[in-house]
Amino acid sequence: MRNAIDVHWPRSSRAPAHASSVILCLLSLVGALCGSASLDANGAYSSSTYPVIGSSACAAASPAGHVCNPSKILSKEGQDQVEATLSKLHESPKFPCGEEFHGFDFRVALLETIIGENVADFGRGTFNRWGIGHPSCNNGLLLVLARFDRQNYIVTGRGARAVLTDNHAADVLASIRPELRAGQYDAAIQKAVARVIDEALQHGQPPAFYQFDHAFIGLPCFVCRNPALSIVLGAIVSYMAVLATLKYRIVRRRVAFERKLKRLQDARVALGKRGADSRDGPCPICLEQLPQPPPQFAAQHTENGAELLHCGHVFHHACIDQWLRKGGQQAQACPVCRRRDARVPGALGSSAGEHSLSERADRFGRTERLDRMDRVVRVADASDGLHFAMQRLSEEFVDLPGVHRMRAALQAAGYAHDWVEVYYESVASHMREEAAEAAARAIEAHRAAEARGSGGW
Repeated sequence: MRNAIDVHWPRSSRAPAHASSVILCLLSLVGALCGSASLDANGAYSSSTYPVIGSSACAAASPAGHVCNPSKILSKEGQDQVEATLSKLHESPKFPCGEEFHGFDFRVALLETIIGENVADFGRGTFNRWGIGHPSCNNGLLLVLARFDRQNYIVTGRGARAVLTDNHAADVLASIRPELRAGQYDAAIQKAVARVIDEALQHGQPPAFYQFDHAFIGLPCFVCRNPALSIVLGAIVSYMAVLATLKYRIVRRRVAFERKLKRLQDARVALGKRGADSRDGPCPICLEQLPQPPPQFAAQHTENGAELLHCGHVFHHACIDQWLRKGGQQAQACPVCRRRDARVPGALGSSAGEHSLSERADRFGRTERLDRMDRVVRVADASDGLHFAMQRLSEEFVDLPGVHRMRAALQAAGYAHDWVEVYYESVASHMREEAAEAAARAIEAHRAAEARGSGGW
């Protein structure tokens, strides 16, 4: 399979657009009446009737010529110059081709018009019929120009295609349009051949831009050729990317919220059954599980990554440390009960610590017995911490659909209901409201359309 580039150039005359079709039909009719010889005499060929390269019909400069010019589209001087250039290319430089080294085999086929097939089929058929390129690496190229059809075409073999990319070939053919419109066919063919050789074949690889273009499946060339359309498409793609990113973030946030909500609900159910304290539940700040088995705080206020405050609430040490530090002196209070000077200044086994704990136990009605031999610390109940965690969770994710409604419902019920169930009911209610609003807008738009279309006489 071979690549092909087809480029049309506009007519410079003001002849009717259907004139070429009429003339082509006349040529076909003449061919049917008088035989293929008449067609060939008028420069009309198919890939099967086009002369073989090097034959006298090609008017080649030598039997091993590279240019077939039966319709004399090129002048004698122009054809000789192109022949010399392509012969030199075939001899050098040479590149690896199987176990040998060979130069690129570049041929040119010129004619007036193509009959019985399109220019792509003509190019591929002629390429194969001539056997262009070395069999080991298929490094042939064929430039086709049909003057009357105003089409030109490049066919590349597999080996040459790696050096002359499709977009590079298209740019080369587009660059010779001014010469073709002016009827300067010598200059046009010489320019195309020179560009292909100097920019690609001479070096054995595509220019850097076309390597980059090939790596990005032709997008750079598309942008260069269609700047306005590229800007519009870029804006659309950017907008869609932003929407996709926002949707992905919302989905991630919803998944994170539902995971944390379920963890809180599970902890609430489990703690309610066995009457455990705040050491058994999640950290009220990060909502992650506290260290298990529950710390006893036998000798100090921090143990195994958890920290006990004066008021009896337990947090991850890192969480409460960051919480209390970020607000300075104004935030030195327990996040749950807002008690000031929440942190224990020293080890719980010290006299200052015991006095401070006993004093606060009497004040807040909590019992904390510290015994150096068999210490059992009874800390605050877990419900306050869970309620605080629920409040923080709903504040953090209040932008998600249904969370604000869930928060209001739980506060009104005193957090007595199943939190997960209330959340999903809130989400369903939110979706029903959105659907009702969309339906109402659709009905209103339909009525407005009917009103606009119901004009009188």
